[in-house]
Amino acid sequence: MHVLSSSKISDHWKEKVLPRYAGSIFTSSLFLMLFLILILFSFAVVYTLIFTFINGHSLFPFVNGELSIAIKSIALWSTQIYAFAFGIIYAVARGRLSYRRKNQPAQENNTSSGRLGLSSENFAKKGESYSFFSKWFHYIALNSSAIREVAFDIDCLVSGFKDKAEPSTSFDCHAASNGSSVFASSSDFPAVASSSDSPAVASSSDSPAVASSSDSPAVASSSDFPAVASSSDFPAVASSSDFPAVASSSDFPAVASSSDFPVVVSSGDSPVFVTGLARSGTTILLEALYSTGDFATLTYRDMPFVTAPFLWRKISKGHAVKGDLKERAHKDRLLVNYDSPEAFEEVFWKTVSSDGYISADSLGIHNEDSECIVKYRKFVHNIIKSWQLLDKPSSFRYLAKNNNNLLRIKMLKKAFPAGLIVVPFRNPLDHAASLLRQHSHFVELHAKDKFALQYMNWLGHHEFGLNMKPFCFSSGTLPENREETENISYWLRYWLSVYGYLVTRHGEDVFFFDYDAFCENPSESLEFLSKALKIDKEKLSSFEDSVKTAINYGRLDDSSVSFEVRQLHDQLKAMALN
Repeated sequence: MHVLSSSKISDHWKEKVLPRYAGSIFTSSLFLMLFLILILFSFAVVYTLIFTFINGHSLFPFVNGELSIAIKSIALWSTQIYAFAFGIIYAVARGRLSYRRKNQPAQENNTSSGRLGLSSENFAKKGESYSFFSKWFHYIALNSSAIREVAFDIDCLVSGFKDKAEPSTSFDCHAASNGSSVFASSSDFPAVASSSDSPAVASSSDSPAVASSSDSPAVASSSDFPAVASSSDFPAVASSSDFPAVASSSDFPAVASSSDFPVVVSSGDSPVFVTGLARSGTTILLEALYSTGDFATLTYRDMPFVTAPFLWRKISKGHAVKGDLKERAHKDRLLVNYDSPEAFEEVFWKTVSSDGYISADSLGIHNEDSECIVKYRKFVHNIIKSWQLLDKPSSFRYLAKNNNNLLRIKMLKKAFPAGLIVVPFRNPLDHAASLLRQHSHFVELHAKDKFALQYMNWLGHHEFGLNMKPFCFSSGTLPENREETENISYWLRYWLSVYGYLVTRHGEDVFFFDYDAFCENPSESLEFLSKALKIDKEKLSSFEDSVKTAINYGRLDDSSVSFEVRQLHDQLKAMALN
């Protein structure tokens, strides 16, 4: 209004801005009206149910004409006075509680390892369970696909998304990193003749026993996995005939041609997508990139209205409270709070695709869909706009960690041709051991806490636990039964299937990132990463102190690991940007 009342601004410019102000006022008034209607409707429903219950009537007020009695009772002056008094008491109590929580200092971390560190007190402390109201709130926001979709549509309207097409800018990630393609086909790599030809990977005694961010100290003991040392305990993995050839593309389902869908180009800086098999180091990679301050991404503050990031942040930013760093559900020593980035993006994909790629026992390839691509561009725009509400620099790149993005790499490249996809990998024996441990942990957790199981289903997290659904890239990914997932041989076979698919189908579409090399020499790996992703080296190098040496669960040349697994690991190391 200061523009309209200012004598220093000409009437010509006032006429220009007046329609915009009028539109903003109208939109705000419309949303306020809808909000008040929602409050009144909720009050009416709750009051009607309470009224009929207290007066001994049916709990279903639409029967026997009891609805009219309840409506007449709502219209009484006494009812309105009671409701107003109750509202005032609730508003005052909630305001004082929010003030105390907002001004309570966050708990300081007593260890020298920073955000990823964990004191003995915190390590022993269990996370607080969700309250009944919180569970109900998450159920309303996440359980219904219709509510998630309506929230997304409203968010796009409020954020003012406009999809402006620009010339396509294709991007060859390997050419950008070293000037040429690193890997053309599996035949470019020499065959590994025998296990003795492959150099032995250092045992756990060769490196300091400092846990990585993706592992728990409970797994560090070699006694936890006594079966790894013996080749006889893994008959299913020792034989090379049990695995399809890595180089053969016929073992994997065909991916739709990019020419089948219209190109939807990106605008602005190229987004970065971190994806891979769970427990490969995706979280620490996400933390490293997020620490630069150059990226906008989903955090715990975006829960539970993940599909409406702009509107939800606009509503809640004035009531934001500080949160203590607590260990996440994985029990892997990684501390999180409300501002920690996390893999919540899959909620969007579940919403716009109606769970079309999710079957009863597996996750299939998410086929390209032009409508989903357009909506995804809107979603990314809304997230970036939500970060611009925080009085921070207006220039942000989008950052997403989502393991399920392995299912839709072609779609990501179609939505953002200049987007950069990073896929970390690690020693397959260590990786399989970590997957087995987490699977056992979440099976136990889901059996005790049904809400935890439901919560993971809402988020589309099917990596392990009772709702475990493997990526269906080849016939070797599906376990014959649930008992098979309790054996490390299955997870080794799964590792081979997933990374074999990526090498064969998407070797030129992604950056492979060696997690073990990263832990061994973080400075050098972060330098390679900064060049490949076009990030300020100084900003990224500040994360070096948070990187810990990886735990080794066994020797890679052990006879328990198949020839195909070792060969594929050698190929991945040759293709890695670090």
